[in-house]
Amino acid sequence: MFGVTVNDLRRLAFQITALNHFFRRFNEDKEIAGKKLCYGFMRRHPQLSQRQQKATSLAGAQDFNRERVKEFFGMLEGTVVNNNLDTARIYTLDEIGLTTVQNIPRRVVSREGRTKICSVSSGESGVNTTAVCCVSVTDCYVPPILI
Repeated sequence: MFGVTVNDLRRLAFQITALNHFFRRFNEDKEIAGKKLCYGFMRRHPQLSQRQQKATSLAGAQDFNRERVKEFFGMLEGTVVNNNLDTARIYTLDEIGLTTVQNIPRRVVSREGRTKICSVSSGESGVNTTAVCCVSVTDCYVPPILI
């Protein structure tokens, strides 16, 4: 949940070249490599790209793991089989939290193709409004709710 920013990458490049005594023209005062070196490195490694992190609460990050997901789908399958449910009676619910606090996540370097890049954030600051939408496979829906 802690991505590598461009500045982190530049500092790491400085440290590696300093440890190995390579010739370098870096900023010795700030102990950081130049932007040109960093973006050249990213150009030579096309599997890396800069991505925007998605704010995720610490509790949500800890709860989303392989065992919990497997347990959820096991319970879902048991419920569908035991109650003989068809697709018209199964709804999916999605929610989005809208907050009054403006927190813009940093851009981090990540492998190409990764769909979710998260960062841990505080869930207790500001006022939250939750929008809830619910729809089934058969195009039946419940009107959106704002909480």
